[in-house]
Amino acid sequence: MRGLWAELLNQALKMAGEVAKVDHRSLEAQRVEAQSQGDAQKAEEPDRDPEVKLGPATNVMERRERRAVERDGREYVPVTDRGRAVHAAREAFHEMRERLDIARETSG
Repeated sequence: MRGLWAELLNQALKMAGEVAKVDHRSLEAQRVEAQSQGDAQKAEEPDRDPEVKLGPATNVMERRERRAVERDGREYVPVTDRGRAVHAAREAFHEMRERLDIARETSG
């Protein structure tokens, strides 16, 4: 499923004129492939920390806050560090998706 998602996302990025690509494989798998191809520069690119995941306990806390926000009519602000990191990533994803939708509308 991750491979299919990466393929579809990369097609959409290309259609939007973006150079960036996503890779569904682990950072270690990307590094090993680049090293086996003798590409030292590309082997260093995935030398970063993996994305932050919420985890079950944090997910419960953030869901509880989202329900309270909806009930009280306030703006959602994550209550944990992990929640803030994941929320920022999701916001960036939604922004990119909106840009892709606009690109599709103008090119189609």
